[in-house]
Amino acid sequence: MKKKFILGPLALFFISFLSFGQGSDPRDFYDEVRTGQRDTGHYFGPVDPRFKFDQRRGDLNYLDSIYTDEYFYDTIHSGFFDLFLFWNKDVSLSSACPNEDLGQNIRYMRYLFRLLSMSYLYEGLKDYQRFLFEIGASEGSCSITWKDVFETCQAQSVEMKKFVRRVKGKISERPDFSSFKKMSKDELRQAVTDFHESKMQGPAVARLKYWCKDNEKDCAKLSLKDMGKALIQSCNEDKKLIKQICSEEDLMYGLTNVELSVSLLMQSNVANIINSNGTGYSCLKRYQDIFKKDENSKDVIKEIFPSVYAHLIANKNVYLQGEIFLPGALKEFDDKGLSDFIYKEEPKVVAKPTPKPVEVKKEEPKVVAVAPVVVPPPVVVVQPKPEPKVIEKPLTQFENALKKVSKEDFPRFSINMGLMKEEPFLDDNTLKALEGPLKEYQTREALTDMRNYDKLGSKVEPMRLMFLRYLLDNELHQGLYNIVSVLGTTFYVVNDIEGKDSPVYVELRNDESTSYQWQLTILKNP
Repeated sequence: MKKKFILGPLALFFISFLSFGQGSDPRDFYDEVRTGQRDTGHYFGPVDPRFKFDQRRGDLNYLDSIYTDEYFYDTIHSGFFDLFLFWNKDVSLSSACPNEDLGQNIRYMRYLFRLLSMSYLYEGLKDYQRFLFEIGASEGSCSITWKDVFETCQAQSVEMKKFVRRVKGKISERPDFSSFKKMSKDELRQAVTDFHESKMQGPAVARLKYWCKDNEKDCAKLSLKDMGKALIQSCNEDKKLIKQICSEEDLMYGLTNVELSVSLLMQSNVANIINSNGTGYSCLKRYQDIFKKDENSKDVIKEIFPSVYAHLIANKNVYLQGEIFLPGALKEFDDKGLSDFIYKEEPKVVAKPTPKPVEVKKEEPKVVAVAPVVVPPPVVVVQPKPEPKVIEKPLTQFENALKKVSKEDFPRFSINMGLMKEEPFLDDNTLKALEGPLKEYQTREALTDMRNYDKLGSKVEPMRLMFLRYLLDNELHQGLYNIVSVLGTTFYVVNDIEGKDSPVYVELRNDESTSYQWQLTILKNP
């Protein structure tokens, strides 16, 4: 009785604590963890083939295994170990990552692990392409354009469909082979020797070693020709794997065989989504723990992941998640309707179907005799119609300056920056929410990438006025100086604040001529 008196209040307290978390579980958690078929595996036990399913942890265990694991518990005292397990598993899970937090992003987490896998596979493909070219292979031996890698993807989820569309603008149609250098004969001989002696590093080398392991070959005996063939085969296999992942036909969940995966996600801007309650890291780890038995992640990802990561660090890449991760990680902006800050998707042109002519049979009118009716002529009273008052909406400062240049033949017209700042823009909550996420897009590296890959600032991809207004209104001088440094003082913008789509040629200055104040000026097209 005394033991029951000690354990009873504690158990009631923790049970009430956990039942509160259970009552607010989102449906997504139930759908992903507690329902559907489970792979029971093969039974090899001696006594009982029955099993139990843990609804909180998503574990499925045979009773034989449970008996073996808990054998000493029953011989000592079951009550103590029940409380220990209750505290160590149930309470710790619910406090570090409650079901409601996990359920809120459970499907998005799987998408993020898939996105990270594709991004690192693509970084590997870039290195295979470089290595093949340098050892004498043709430029098309490992082609990795959008058409070669992503065009045939059959994406199912909304996020994956957005990624496949957006990544098209990030990937160059033809890489700059002039930045690669073909090896001389002496360099080729040395490269083969270094490879045989494991003195060479990089994603391409890691992939070759995995190819040898997968095909039961001795890497130390590969000739230069064999290395080229192996890497071309590996390139094709990895492109097929990317297609499988982006078509969501894989069995990948949490990349449990890759140690860096969770930390890389937490270092990216997606942490603003999955870590909104401060439980992001714990929920990612719990997600891995729940689905590790269902996952069939490809070993090739595990093998090349560390070398790709080291390669990105060695090249001082800003985005350690890989080049194509960012176009797929804009959910934060999509939720706020601000994804056009970075990527503006081309509108789809839907052809209107031509209506088919329908033959209508005309019926012969029936002649009915009607007695004539004398109708008195109507009295027409002419009332003057009031002329509608046309109330013209005043032009914004940007549109007013554009009118001066385009219609009144001004060669240039400076915008009144003070009045433009007073015009309604984004509300305070949205501005506060954007403060952190938009920092990384103001860097020289990010702007250089968008200029080189997306042609930012050109007629093809003008800068969003909304983004420029955000920097100007909040006096984010470093971001503005970076724009001028990367794009120059003159570039194209589009007035997305008012829904316009025509590029406008502008000048942005902050120097002696503008009294060291930021001045935006509309110019005539060059």
